[in-house]
Amino acid sequence: MNSGPTWHFTQWTVKPVAFVSYGGAAGGRHAVLHLENVLTELHAVTIRDGLAFPNYFTAWRDGRPLDPEAPGYAKTLLDQLAWWAEALRSAREAVPYPA
Repeated sequence: MNSGPTWHFTQWTVKPVAFVSYGGAAGGRHAVLHLENVLTELHAVTIRDGLAFPNYFTAWRDGRPLDPEAPGYAKTLLDQLAWWAEALRSAREAVPYPA
């Protein structure tokens, strides 16, 4: 049985994924929730702490978020993404992922 192309599977397998979203009141979280499920099926590792910008149309000025905590949230997200990237790279090099 031909299962078709697999490039979309192997590109995401055991790779970390972080989400930054924006939108209305939920800040794009509904889309992220769906993407988390899809990427889990592709054996990607999703980062728990995302970065969401709800009501971005009123919460930004001059290309910057008004929330003074946003840089800290972004740093947490990027630090976790970097940690998982290194951990998963080391694991893939040590032992092939059983796909």
